[in-house]
Amino acid sequence: MLCHERAHLRGRHHLIVSVAEILAASAPWVPLTRRAPRAMRLLVELCADASAVRACGAPAVRAALIAVSGAPRPRARPCRWPEATCRRGCTASRPLCRVTTCRPAWSSRSPR
Repeated sequence: MLCHERAHLRGRHHLIVSVAEILAASAPWVPLTRRAPRAMRLLVELCADASAVRACGAPAVRAALIAVSGAPRPRARPCRWPEATCRRGCTASRPLCRVTTCRPAWSSRSPR
C-alpha cells in the first residue's frame, strides 16, 4: 500500500483531481467537465495501482488490497486448461490454479 500511496504523491494526483474538480465547478453545463472529476479519480487510482505492481509485484499488491478490503481470501479453483496449454504453469502436482484469469496458451487475450 505504501508503493501505491507514494505513486500518488510522486504523480501529484491530488492536483490532477483538483483541476478536474475546478473545471467541473466552473463549467458544469459542459458534459466533459462534468464527468472529468470521476474519470480522473479512477485514472489516478489505476495509475497508482500500476506503479505499485511495477515496484512491488502483483502478488504483494493483491494481498494488500485483500487485507485492506476486509474481504475473505479468494479460494483456489481447479485449472480449466491442461498443463501443456496453461500459461500460468498449473501442474498435476498443483491442480488448483490460484489465478482467476487462467487462459489457454492459444487464447488471443493474455491473462493479467
